[in-house]
Amino acid sequence: MQSSLLISILLGAALLLAGRQLFWLFVAAVGFLYGLEFAPSLFQGSSEVLQLVIALACGLIGALLGIFAQKVAVALAGGLTGGYLAAEFAYGAAWHEHFPVIAFAIGAIIGAALVLMIFDWALIICSSLAGSALIVPAFHLHQTEGHLLFAVLAVVGILIQAGLMHRRRVVPVTAE
Repeated sequence: MQSSLLISILLGAALLLAGRQLFWLFVAAVGFLYGLEFAPSLFQGSSEVLQLVIALACGLIGALLGIFAQKVAVALAGGLTGGYLAAEFAYGAAWHEHFPVIAFAIGAIIGAALVLMIFDWALIICSSLAGSALIVPAFHLHQTEGHLLFAVLAVVGILIQAGLMHRRRVVPVTAE
C-alpha cells in the first residue's frame, strides 16, 4: 500500500512538528490511523484504493470533530491514542492473548484524562507518539530497531513542539 505509506509518513511528520498547533490534524491523523488499521480486516478482499478511501474518510471525520467539537475530539483522540499505544505495548509484551481489551481500555482512559488535564502538553506528547506510530511502520524494521526509531522520533517531536510552545509564550522585551 504505497500511497497509504506516503500519507502516513507525511501525516506523521506534520504531527511530530506541529501536532499541538494543528490539533484538528492530530485528531484527523488518529482517525486515519485507525481507518488504515481496521479497513483491511473490515473489508477483506477490497482494493487498496477502497481501504485508503475508508482511512481518509475516518480522518476527515476526525478533522471535522476537531474543528467543531474541540475538547470532545481531542479527548477522543487522546483516548484512542492511549488505547492504541497500550494495546501495542501489550502485544509487544506478549500479553495480547490475555489482556488486549483491558490494555486498550486502561490506555484510552489515561490518554483521554491526560489530554483533558494538561491540554497543551498532552497534545504535544500524544501527537508526537501518534506521529511516530504513523512513520515507523513505513521502514519495515525489526522490532528492536522499530522501537528505537519510535522513541527517537517521539522525543524529537516533543522537543520541537515544546520549543515552539515556549517561543510563542515568551514575549520579547523592547527598549523604548
